[in-house]
Amino acid sequence: MTFQDHREAFRECWARDVSGARVADGPDRSIVHKAYAQKIIERARRESGFFAQTKGLFQSYIAQGSSVSPERICPRLVIVTDNFEKKLFRAATSYWSIPVSQGFGRRIRFLVIDENTGCLIGIFAIGDPVFNLAARDRYIDWTSDQRVSRLSCVMDAYVLGALPPYSSILGGKLVASLVRSREVSQIFDAKYGNRESIISGRCSYNRLAMVTVSSAFGRSSLYNRLKLDGDWIFRSVGYSKGWGHHHVTEEAFDLAKKLLSAKQSNTLETYEFGKGPNWKIRVLREAMKIAGIARNELLHGIQREVFVSEFGANTKAYLCGLEHELDNESLSSVECITKSSLRRWVLPRADRRKDFVLSSPHATVRQIERNLSLSG
Repeated sequence: MTFQDHREAFRECWARDVSGARVADGPDRSIVHKAYAQKIIERARRESGFFAQTKGLFQSYIAQGSSVSPERICPRLVIVTDNFEKKLFRAATSYWSIPVSQGFGRRIRFLVIDENTGCLIGIFAIGDPVFNLAARDRYIDWTSDQRVSRLSCVMDAYVLGALPPYSSILGGKLVASLVRSREVSQIFDAKYGNRESIISGRCSYNRLAMVTVSSAFGRSSLYNRLKLDGDWIFRSVGYSKGWGHHHVTEEAFDLAKKLLSAKQSNTLETYEFGKGPNWKIRVLREAMKIAGIARNELLHGIQREVFVSEFGANTKAYLCGLEHELDNESLSSVECITKSSLRRWVLPRADRRKDFVLSSPHATVRQIERNLSLSG
């Protein structure tokens, strides 16, 4: 294909699949689903065959509601490393109606297993944050140079949720609370603590100081005012402006890369954390400029509520470089967080919503199959 052929293919795909996915306003779920329509189809084509092969394995890790004793829930964090764990995690991500991000750059994925049943409570994953996030940056109140120096101490929870039957008894709040645990901090330190910063080029000891998360549908009931024993787990800091690549299909992005390759652009060679605003956005912006597509086509219009979880008593001062040591001595263990979460959310909800016992692994599998069905 010639350069002109690549440009025209990208333009046609963008007009067909991306431009119509932009929304005017509002967090209404039907509007958001419309914006994600093409990505939902892509996920179905990509994941349906995989899930058909692994649903037996997945179903064996979904608890029967009647087997769950809320007072005995005992979460264990399992870092996703081997092929078995990767399959289980991948299958679980299709439970939610909106396709989840795959993350980029540094990533740590977790299965949350109930030791009592041996089944999945839920999953979460943290990965590199975007360079520009106005709500986060206003809250930290750091300068551009400070952000360059310490952004490596921030991660983003790009997947987080509970599965049935635990989701029916506020297991999502338990999973979210476990993000801000001593164990997660230690796991991050072991994997990414001693590394040369790609942004600054200097060797430093990075401590996990903050985890961000964004809602899928505007205001979030899961993260809103999420506190345990008087301490904030996640705090709302505002809303995103609705810019990004969430509405851009994989096909459109692949065509953008081919267009830049045909132009011999250097942008394709800078797939590293710290090379300016995130790489996918930069690839799209350059391809859009070449194809004559307006920059505001990246304004998808879905405003997400942004939350931050601070891992230290001095998180903001540490991220601004005003203090050199992160004071995270008050972080609680998974065991302590579990006890508080059960008392605060899970047990009261289980007492009010006893129908969680009717939940079945088969119903959860059927929900995923519906999500992955092209017939809707």
